Amino acid sequence: SGSESPVAATQRTHAILAGFKEVLIHPVAILKGKATIHDYLETIASYYKEGTSVIISLDRSNGGDVKSVNSFAKTLGFDSITVGEKFGEFLGSIANSLVKDYGVKRLVVAGGETSGAVCEVCGFTALEIGLPIDPGVPYCFPQEHPEVLLVLKSGNFGRESLYTDVAKLM
Repeated sequence: SGSESPVAATQRTHAILAGFKEVLIHPVAILKGKATIHDYLETIASYYKEGTSVIISLDRSNGGDVKSVNSFAKTLGFDSITVGEKFGEFLGSIANSLVKDYGVKRLVVAGGETSGAVCEVCGFTALEIGLPIDPGVPYCFPQEHPEVLLVLKSGNFGRESLYTDVAKLM
């Protein structure tokens, strides 16, 4: 989840209360280059191997809120577009490794820009669109990995139980 919308936050909370594990990545660590995907992959993969669904999202505590991050990013010479691209690329790299190296078969990506970045980094160039799980939120199957159930959503789309509903499918 790269989205900071209230709907995405409610969906994350609902999923965590339903037993999902959350892995938080501090945005400043990404910008400083101190966070690598390998710092998180083993933890994520261990949850996945246990059969537990995982939410990966940006840690907005301790200076990770949008205003503080954007202020810090300016000191590095990054504008808000570059910041979004860096976060999307980071989350996309994690998704790519989970699919290709760990055999993850379902992904829900929250955030429009994050969805685009995940597809780009994963090399998903064409999607077969399936039925909607919620209005405006269809199931997708990447042409390059048709075994992967992919749900791309704007942060404000989907009902509270969206993540848990997708987790029940496989």
